[in-house]
Amino acid sequence: MRRTVFAALAVVPLLAFAQEAAKPTTPAHSSLIANLPTRNLGPTTMGGRVDSIAVYEKEPRIFYIGTASGGVWKTENGGITTTPVFFKESSVAVGSVAVSQKNPNVVWVGTGENPSRNSSSWGDGMYKSVDGGKTWTHMGLRECRHFGEVLIDPRNDDVVYAGGMGDLWGYNKDRGVYKTTDGGKTWNKVLYIDEKTGIGHLTMNPKNPNELIASTYEKIRKAYDWTSGGPGSAMYKSKDGGKSWKKITKGLPEKGFFGRIGVDYMRSNPKIVIATIEHRDGDSRAGSGFYRSEDGGDSWKKLNSINPRPFYFSNPRQDPLDVNRTYLAAVNLHVSDDKGTNWRVLPTSVHVDHHAMWINPTDSNHIIIGEDGGVAQSRDRGATWEHINSMPIGQFYIVSFDYRKPYWVFGGLQDNGSWASPTQTDMGGVAFFHNFTYNGGDGFHTAQDPEDWSIGYAESQGGFIARHNFKTGEQRSI
Repeated sequence: MRRTVFAALAVVPLLAFAQEAAKPTTPAHSSLIANLPTRNLGPTTMGGRVDSIAVYEKEPRIFYIGTASGGVWKTENGGITTTPVFFKESSVAVGSVAVSQKNPNVVWVGTGENPSRNSSSWGDGMYKSVDGGKTWTHMGLRECRHFGEVLIDPRNDDVVYAGGMGDLWGYNKDRGVYKTTDGGKTWNKVLYIDEKTGIGHLTMNPKNPNELIASTYEKIRKAYDWTSGGPGSAMYKSKDGGKSWKKITKGLPEKGFFGRIGVDYMRSNPKIVIATIEHRDGDSRAGSGFYRSEDGGDSWKKLNSINPRPFYFSNPRQDPLDVNRTYLAAVNLHVSDDKGTNWRVLPTSVHVDHHAMWINPTDSNHIIIGEDGGVAQSRDRGATWEHINSMPIGQFYIVSFDYRKPYWVFGGLQDNGSWASPTQTDMGGVAFFHNFTYNGGDGFHTAQDPEDWSIGYAESQGGFIARHNFKTGEQRSI
């Protein structure tokens, strides 16, 4: 990760009261803390996970950014500035954002982030705005919990499809593809498999909105177990706006079962469809990989076994103008220039773990990606990137503080290490260069020696713990 930013925290001025959190809280404490104002530590930001980007393609300076736990942000100047527009609703975990291509003020948000990882935050249904995000109306589907995709029919803003992933930690019947034809007043479930199979991906033919491809995704996550895939996972196609669906099998593995499937049409030629397919047959995963169709998704051919961490990514993207160029957004950003037969990692200078990707349909040099460090934009096909880092959306797992005067605050962020920030300095204020990172990976718990502020501890994924000496810079794994 790059040491460019640090996530803003809201803290009370007297964090000494935080140590009382482990003790029973009395009404007196509650009353006292309630009267203390909060302030942003800042002044720098550390981006967090971004999993949806919705661009008004007639004027791509206007786009909306859906975040894992920081709501929806909007830019009207190509990312020079960003403004939070969805942050006071009852859920700020976002799975998918869609903007009308007829009117950039019509925006839909499916809450509950899409990736099925154990720290994915759930949502409470669908929201709609008709004034560019100034106000929002809840539009139902509360029990879907997580949304993989929201699609607006380009011919009619009242026709919307939503791919409901369903409950992450249990079974429920509110999974499947939903459709509204009256702007969200009523919904019909047009594709449903069972109570443990949701919609991993939903995509629409760019030249025929009545044609859709849906990938169903069976999964189960428990505190002690996790299974990606099962008999319910498959690929389905509808040619009549969701009234009927046909399972696609030609060219796909015949034995075993599928996991998560990601699909993308080519914008200029929808006969070309690409997919990343997770598959298991016993202990074998030979069926997993990158597939390509030349007949609109009716039949498929496997070209490569690439498919990194499918339950978390599954984001293939076809260049809208170049039939030979395809992308796979995953931990790294992969690219192929021979239709998906051979792949290489595209060097990026922003962050890892790419969850969203948009390619300009009229200028494929212009790419916007969403990753665990926020949003980045390229104007040269991914050779160089601009980091849009004005959003304080860092995902802290926990924070701690030391006992020096003035005290410092520490915290572990999802995929952005552990960071330290002073509450005051000799300069009279806190600048971006006063903040620093001191541990990598997924930053989890942090702790400070109560008798020696120079000694601190930090944890990363897998239970790895390190001790740090902030005076000498020494670090040791323990």
